[in-house]
Amino acid sequence: MKINHSGGFLPILFAALGAIGALAGGSAAIANAVKTLQHQSAEEAEMKRHNVEMEKIAKAGSGLKKKKDQILPLSNIDIERLVRDIKIKSFSFHEG
Repeated sequence: MKINHSGGFLPILFAALGAIGALAGGSAAIANAVKTLQHQSAEEAEMKRHNVEMEKIAKAGSGLKKKKDQILPLSNIDIERLVRDIKIKSFSFHEG
């Protein structure tokens, strides 16, 4: 008597592997979403902290303020930078 087999172990194995792959893909997507959310919340917290700090500085009135008719002297570096930008060839800077 001959028994004909149809299917067998391999189709069940392939179906199980497909289901496991789908679960792994879904769990990877969830993990990615959680990491993105954590990154965004940390970034938002840092932005809030920075803004509060900048508002404190602005309210304290610290920083550089010039009076209307005040002329500030140029440093050696400023002069050299201006000469280089204007391209004055015959200028030589000597400290003395």
